[in-house]
Amino acid sequence: MNRKLFMKFSGILMLVIGLGIGLAAGRYFTPEIWHRETVTKLVAVKSPPLVQVTSPQPMTTDLALISKEENSHLQFNEVMAYVNSLKPEEIPNVVHQLEARSILIDQKVLTALLGRWAEIDPQAALAEVRKDGDPTTANTLTAAAYGAMATRDRDDALKQIQQLPEGDQRNLAMAAIVNRVAETDPAKAFEIAQGMKGGPVDYESLFTQWAKKDIAQATQAVLHLPDSLRRAGFIYTANTLTEKDPKAAMAWVNQLPKSPERDEAWGTVIRQWTLMDPQGVLAWVQNVPDVQEKNAAWGTAVSKWGESDPQAALDYVRTLPEGDLKNAMLKRTIGQLAETDTESALTAALNLPPSVANSTSGAVMDGPRSSFQQGIVSRWIQNEPQAVLDYVKNSVSDDRQKAGLLQAIIPQLTETDRKATAELLANLPASPEKDRAMTSIVYIWAQTNLKAAMAYVDSWPEGTAKKQSMLSLIPQLAGTGDVDSALGMISKLDSEAAKSAHVAIAAAWGKKDLSAATTYGVALPVGDARNTFLQNVAGELFKTDPAAGAQWLSTLPTLGDRNQIIPSVASSWAEKDAASATAYAATLLPGPGQDSLYSAAANQMSSTDPAKALDVANEITNDKGKNETVTAIVTQWISNNPEAASAYIQSMPEGSAKQKAVPAMADSLAKDDPAAAAQWLAPFPDSPQKGTAAANIIRNWDKDDPVKAEAWLSQLPTGFSKDAATKTFSNDTFDADPARAVQLATSISDPKVQQAQVSNLLKKWMGTDSASATVAVQKSALPDDVKNQLLQPKH
Repeated sequence: MNRKLFMKFSGILMLVIGLGIGLAAGRYFTPEIWHRETVTKLVAVKSPPLVQVTSPQPMTTDLALISKEENSHLQFNEVMAYVNSLKPEEIPNVVHQLEARSILIDQKVLTALLGRWAEIDPQAALAEVRKDGDPTTANTLTAAAYGAMATRDRDDALKQIQQLPEGDQRNLAMAAIVNRVAETDPAKAFEIAQGMKGGPVDYESLFTQWAKKDIAQATQAVLHLPDSLRRAGFIYTANTLTEKDPKAAMAWVNQLPKSPERDEAWGTVIRQWTLMDPQGVLAWVQNVPDVQEKNAAWGTAVSKWGESDPQAALDYVRTLPEGDLKNAMLKRTIGQLAETDTESALTAALNLPPSVANSTSGAVMDGPRSSFQQGIVSRWIQNEPQAVLDYVKNSVSDDRQKAGLLQAIIPQLTETDRKATAELLANLPASPEKDRAMTSIVYIWAQTNLKAAMAYVDSWPEGTAKKQSMLSLIPQLAGTGDVDSALGMISKLDSEAAKSAHVAIAAAWGKKDLSAATTYGVALPVGDARNTFLQNVAGELFKTDPAAGAQWLSTLPTLGDRNQIIPSVASSWAEKDAASATAYAATLLPGPGQDSLYSAAANQMSSTDPAKALDVANEITNDKGKNETVTAIVTQWISNNPEAASAYIQSMPEGSAKQKAVPAMADSLAKDDPAAAAQWLAPFPDSPQKGTAAANIIRNWDKDDPVKAEAWLSQLPTGFSKDAATKTFSNDTFDADPARAVQLATSISDPKVQQAQVSNLLKKWMGTDSASATVAVQKSALPDDVKNQLLQPKH
């Protein structure tokens, strides 16, 4: 079935189902459905109950007045009275008038008129379709007319459809017949549907009708459908059977072959049965022999029950035997109860035993019964913050629970409430939950009233909570420029905490009093804390004034300090002043500090003066760092000005920098012109790096012209370049011609490289065509032990 076509026309076909039989019998939609605002929404409702219009209201021909009727039932009657008042010969003209208008009531009338026209005179309706007109009208008439014809003479309608050209109209007509026939002969409807080349079929209606008439026959049909339709067929059939007899529906599902589609049908029965009789399905679950299936049924039924009556579902779960399943369902139903009655849900959550609240099934908890309950109270506080605070103060007796819940609601409290909460916490005994709640108040309070938060912390007794809160306040104080207050608070900390706090404010301290910050930093013991502190002091300085930063570096007592600091500020220094960074690097001894400055300056210069940047990069003493920097510069230069980059690379002295630049240049040229890249590469002496460049060239060349690529490969002299290019070319050839790829690999001159490449290709070939590969392995010149390893069957 064409999914796009189904989505396009499913609304029209559902309209036909709603109109078809009802109109033929003189009946129409119910007013409850009629008031929907669009035809698409209208027809999405499955076959509503139809009503007989026995005493229509007096006809109102003014549709504008009908549209003002607010009572949907009366409006429906007025519309139907108007539609019924028209003579058949008047309908086409009215249809055309309504098509030209866009008033909502016109669309309602038009919908009813099209159905009536198709039922009264399908041939006339089809004649209208053949004229140029509104495509929605044409599609609706096509489906309705052929549906009406199928009701009168199915075979004749099918014959007429066969005369239609392939396309949307034919698909609509065929699908309309399938859906109409399904109402009386679903087996025949299914037969017709299977022969269709396209078009939407209402399989829900088809299998619903079929399950009612002949479940065995319908089941066999579903079993032979493609996966997506088989899933739908199982679900529709399960729904139909469950409505009549849930136990029989479950028996039907259990005799189906195991499959994901069968499992979905099984879940469908459980969910629908639960809606009908939750206690009945749960009584049935007790006797399910398979433990896994029983647990799954329990979980599905309880979850579905909890959607409609969470309190009843929760009461039931409490009667279950202890275990992980009960724990999970308790938390599930309590969570559902929280959607409508948060206070009752929270009370239930607080009364959970720790073994349940901390169980790994369901919600994972951090600490005794905390996360699950905090989640509930966090949801409640969004609507009723004062009620939550009162509940926690007056209804929660466990002090640790109380502290944990207070922590959860602190972000939503006003400043006044935070003060009340702080007083409440002060009277609670010490606990990790209390500490976390207190530090939460401080952190949030400090965002709006830093001084009040400081005063609050000062009033606490010494302890972990006070220390942690002070450590969170100190960087905030320094960030506002109040370094003196930050230092005053640091003075109240123990030595280890003070070190940590000093590092956190180093940048702000250095900005306010560079000398004092430096004195403190150099007095720290040698190690990570000292390095981090001095780096933080330097960071802000070099961002704003590299010259002052360079002067400050000279005041540091050791070369080690400078070498630790310079790499951390090199980028910001070079970004601000690359020339001074280069000049300062020249005054340093070779090492990490000097290399980092040269690298940062070279990278900064690369976009404006790549030749100068490469000169600077060549001063880097670390080979790895030099290669990475040169490669980055050359790559950018090639992108901006390939001619200048090419000339410079050719003039470079031999060395690691040039060896890195050559492959990068060759790769860039090869992307646009592999032949030019090959010509450019030729004068360079053979080396592994030239081999990398040759491999890049042939990889690009092979995509556009493999014949020329192989011709170039054949004339390369024996050496690194030819071996690297041959290896790459053989890899690229493998998918199209494995034998040819192996033959190419045997021409690699380096014995080790040749053996490794031939072995790799043969191993890959064994996975795609073991018979041919086996012959190739046996004929190869590989050592016997390598052959045996390749020929060993995989286990």
